[in-house]
Amino acid sequence: MPIPSNASKYRTKPTKPLIARETVSKFKAPKQNLYKLGDAQFVGLIQLGVSAKDADLVMRSFTTMPNAELWRALNIAASTIDRKVKANEILAPDQSERVLGLRRLLDQVKHMVAESGNTKGFNAEEWMATWLRQPNAGLAGRAPAEFLGTVTGQHMVSKLLLQMQTGAYA
Repeated sequence: MPIPSNASKYRTKPTKPLIARETVSKFKAPKQNLYKLGDAQFVGLIQLGVSAKDADLVMRSFTTMPNAELWRALNIAASTIDRKVKANEILAPDQSERVLGLRRLLDQVKHMVAESGNTKGFNAEEWMATWLRQPNAGLAGRAPAEFLGTVTGQHMVSKLLLQMQTGAYA
């Protein structure tokens, strides 16, 4: 099928971030609570990109789970991260989104425990590292880590965490 002569007027322009860069602080791996961040700000962070160094910090916070296992779960090659850390590069948007999504899940767990009123002695990173590996009936007997490699899978894990918090398993 030939391309119409007026097709150029229908081309899309390069996308701009949903919000101006000035309104989004760059992702700070240890400090920013991503669970409480609005969707537009979250998308803004994805569009800005996560530095490989910050992504590596997120992975290292899960001290009881090997980094290579987490990178595999996120469908990101550990060699890519090593190269980008050395070159001080930013992750691609799809990689940034998966890393930020994992961090958002961690912040969701921290928020859930804080809402329960008893955070003393609770280590969210250790709990999550263990929980991610365990088969779960809510995921047809599969481990939550198997779903971290896609945004849809991360939403499924988030929904499961919410169901655990409310006691409303579906």
